Amino acid sequence: MKAVLPKYFSSEWSFAQFALPAEAGKTVCAFGSSPDEPHSFVVVTADGEFYKCTFDPDSGGACKNERYDKFVDESGAGFSTGATAGGGGGGGGGGGG
Repeated sequence: MKAVLPKYFSSEWSFAQFALPAEAGKTVCAFGSSPDEPHSFVVVTADGEFYKCTFDPDSGGACKNERYDKFVDESGAGFSTGATAGGGGGGGGGGGG
């Protein structure tokens, strides 16, 4: 995959970073468009995890995880009600794929 993406995306020196656990698998990412949180993005993983994050457009750095939800339980049989604010994920280098 590194051969396809520009060096910027594999660099730990990018403007803002949000890292997912290695076992997150495939992900879909999108930037938010809410007037209340214009500097936000969401990440949804193949195993049913949802992250809502914000970033500081002036200083960059580690993104803040504002919300975490897991929509599929560990057996993959249904929905979980484990909604939390500020849980899961974290800062660090690289993106989430």
